[in-house]
Amino acid sequence: MNVILEALLNTLWQTAAVALLAWAALRWTPRVNAATREAVWWAVLGFVILLPVLRGLPGERPAPRQPSLVSASEPEAFDVAPARVARKSVGRDSAAQFVLPSGDWPALFLALWCAFSMAQCARLACSYLYLRRLKQTGRPASREQQATFDAWMTTCRIRRPVRLLVSGAVPMPAAIGFRHPAVLLPEALLAHLSAPELDHVLLHELAHLARRDDWTNLLARLAGAVLALHPVAAWVLRQIDCQRELACDDWVVAATGAARPYAASLARLFELCTSRRSALLASGIADGGSRLGDRIALLLRRGREFRPQASALRVSACAAAMLMLVIAGSHTPAWVAFAQAQGPVSQAAAEATDEARQRSIAPARNSLLAALVANGYGDLSVDDIIALKVQGVSPEFLNGMGRSRMGKLLPRELIDLKVQGVRPEYIGDILALGFGPFTPREFIDLKIHGVPVELFRALKDSGFLHAGAREIIDAHLRGLRSVHLREARQYGPNLTLQQIMRMKQAGVL
Repeated sequence: MNVILEALLNTLWQTAAVALLAWAALRWTPRVNAATREAVWWAVLGFVILLPVLRGLPGERPAPRQPSLVSASEPEAFDVAPARVARKSVGRDSAAQFVLPSGDWPALFLALWCAFSMAQCARLACSYLYLRRLKQTGRPASREQQATFDAWMTTCRIRRPVRLLVSGAVPMPAAIGFRHPAVLLPEALLAHLSAPELDHVLLHELAHLARRDDWTNLLARLAGAVLALHPVAAWVLRQIDCQRELACDDWVVAATGAARPYAASLARLFELCTSRRSALLASGIADGGSRLGDRIALLLRRGREFRPQASALRVSACAAAMLMLVIAGSHTPAWVAFAQAQGPVSQAAAEATDEARQRSIAPARNSLLAALVANGYGDLSVDDIIALKVQGVSPEFLNGMGRSRMGKLLPRELIDLKVQGVRPEYIGDILALGFGPFTPREFIDLKIHGVPVELFRALKDSGFLHAGAREIIDAHLRGLRSVHLREARQYGPNLTLQQIMRMKQAGVL
């Protein structure tokens, strides 16, 4: 359970950032039609869903080595007590910035989440049964209304078998889809609508069914049920609902060729429909969530595109961008992790662990073979092992190189470092200051030219942490010291290392 919650918490800021970025991009491009905007928000919803799923998948584990008589753990474990090792593993991700306490509250939170999801699914089931009952109780429309409806079906080339029904149980026009789609008209509303207004109502509801909004609305509601307590998903779903109605408005204007009369019809419906609440799975022209006022203002705005289809190029570019963001976001460092509770350890188990540790320390320190295995060199050939022994590579040298954070080196590189007198402590001190990464050849050059660790400390204090090995060697050969660096920094904080060396060579410093 903690894995699921960690994935949601670690991706919450990323999903919020992407949603805000999409909102800003759409706000700066007001000419983009509503169908394209809706598709963009669907791509954002896919990002919101996929990123925690991909983040929560178990990562790849390194393949286990063959059993060996010597433990292949890191050299650091030889000098750390078992109690300290247990305290170090407080979370799944040691790079996490916030370690949350473990306990019962994650399970309670997920139980609450599941309860909300189940309640939402129950509402969807009730809504489906209610809409099915409405279609069964609705009566056929009059001949004139049916003729108008059939004419618009033919004009708009709608191939779905849609029925036109009249019902006294619905407060506003609604499109009810799925297997047997139908358009329901309120019986009390028909007497107050003119012929053009009725045409606009029929076209809007037909737009929902032609666009398959019944199925996409069901998919959105199911996503809202699964992500019941996800704030970003809830906001994105509201954007999808809003753009769905606007896309149907564009569909009507594209069919009639005039936006202003349709805006007047919407205003008229806003006056007539006193109740604007509909079922979850129904789409209505005057639904309370459809924001009639904003829709009318957008219809009257100049320069808008009223194309019913989404732009394939823009949607494809957005989907590709979201896919790349999902892949990139799944590899970002974790910010939140849960502490792992340590089980009680008996005295006998502690003594057995200490005894096994003591048995592994001696061979690891005194045996070259054991030191090779402990530092990840368990796959060397016999010739490489003999060459290391002949050239004086000792277990202490191997363990020291393992602690220096230099990484796994080739046998030839280990021999060169040993022969040239490069001690592991020298490498470890330089890397610990933040310099590098340097190659073994560069460390050898630094040692041969006698560059001391004190010069690295002076360079770090002066802000030259990214200086290369050759540049540092030149600075040492020209007699550059910490006092010269401090004096140059007091004069000009923006001086480069090359400029300081030139002043030193000219006798300015």
